[in-house]
Amino acid sequence: MRYVSTNTPVAVTSLVDLDSSLSHTNILGNQMAESFITELQEFGIPVVDYKTTGVIHVGGSGDFVFSRNLGELERNPYIKYILSGTMTYNDRGIILNIRMVDINSKVVVASSKGFIPQFVVDSLYPRNYVDGIVLDTTS
Repeated sequence: MRYVSTNTPVAVTSLVDLDSSLSHTNILGNQMAESFITELQEFGIPVVDYKTTGVIHVGGSGDFVFSRNLGELERNPYIKYILSGTMTYNDRGIILNIRMVDINSKVVVASSKGFIPQFVVDSLYPRNYVDGIVLDTTS
């Protein structure tokens, strides 16, 4: 990552399923994005959290500052690089392909791959048990 420094803000997006649309994600794709925000910060790389509204919304179930509503978000935050990736599923787990891309030139400046075993993926999804028997799962 020789191009990325403390002067090059990075935005992190959800990892998506490697399918024809590249526009589907899930709890794992979102959790991976959240984890990468932390990792980049630990390396001293500035992260732009473009989903932060700048306004605190107070509600009955909590206080919120994040949104996915484009009307509530800053139109053009300064971002130099985007970190994102794809997820491919098999019977043993999920293959991750991650890349950092220059937002203007689309040049990939860093990339990596990884694997998450299925038992780790399963732990992300809540299960309902009665007497040790799984009643249903959310996927």
